[in-house]
Amino acid sequence: MNKYMNIFKILKKIYMKIRISCLKKVGKNFIFDPFSQIIYPEYFTAGNDVFIGPEAYISAEVDFLDNVMVGPRLTMIGGDHKFGVKGKLTRFLINEESPSNKIIVGKDCWIGANVTVLKGVEIGHGAVIGAGSIVTKSIAPYTIAYGVPCRSMKNIFETDEILKEHLQILGYDNHLINEIFQKRTLLK
Repeated sequence: MNKYMNIFKILKKIYMKIRISCLKKVGKNFIFDPFSQIIYPEYFTAGNDVFIGPEAYISAEVDFLDNVMVGPRLTMIGGDHKFGVKGKLTRFLINEESPSNKIIVGKDCWIGANVTVLKGVEIGHGAVIGAGSIVTKSIAPYTIAYGVPCRSMKNIFETDEILKEHLQILGYDNHLINEIFQKRTLLK
């Protein structure tokens, strides 16, 4: 039995390398379930140290920035289906266009299990998305967000000064720090 497990592990690694080679761009230490479905691999990018849990379904143009962690069963939908065409069954109306309205997941995000993210959303740097959430609008950086629909509920750091110190320790430049604070203000 052990011999077959080793063969399975080797085949899984080979399959994973083939799947990753089909993706547009991935950084170092990219980990995902090779049996997840990435419908548009040519529009998928991931930075360094990105982990996507098992059974993901991604049908969107997506950018995962560095240090993102995603729980099992993530769903990302980037486009819309056609419907309401006279004489055509909805089920057979396939949108042949590339996925629209890119989804961006910022650096250092944590997305819980069974989360759905819809088109055009940006999840801000450092955001935490609670399990079971449906993200229909962009989420402010360094906030805890959850719900149906998902909303930012609480800042991760008590004060802006503590957040700024945190970002400086991580080595973020002043331009990115200012961008994070602007988005926090706009998305509240």
